[in-house]
Amino acid sequence: MENREGRPADERVIQAPDRGLLHVWPSGGGTEQLFSETVLLSRPVVQVSLGEHHGVLLAQGGQVFSFGELSWRGLSVPVSAPVLEASLLGRTVVYVAAGGFHCGVISEQGSVYMWGENTAGQCGQTERAFVTNIT
Repeated sequence: MENREGRPADERVIQAPDRGLLHVWPSGGGTEQLFSETVLLSRPVVQVSLGEHHGVLLAQGGQVFSFGELSWRGLSVPVSAPVLEASLLGRTVVYVAAGGFHCGVISEQGSVYMWGENTAGQCGQTERAFVTNIT
């Protein structure tokens, strides 16, 4: 499929008006229209990872933000106002990942930090089976 400029759609260059927009769509259907939602952060986002009903954003400089259904915190955070993962302040994160109901990051020093649902040891706490949610 080609766009109006004659280039394949997957090679389109994002123009300035699209910067700062996160494109989202509801799950389960594929018939619903894609829409844009502005995410206002103090720094540009360099990586995004999505879980089942949540996501994590890595901002330039290593700050991490979360949005969506954060069941381990009892929160529902709109994508337009992600929350800073304050427990990671002082650590420069270089990679973020989201699993079904948990998240993980790798710091510049090579440390791994995990949080979220831990019912099957997803957060690396298998010896503490009674720990179901870690923040």
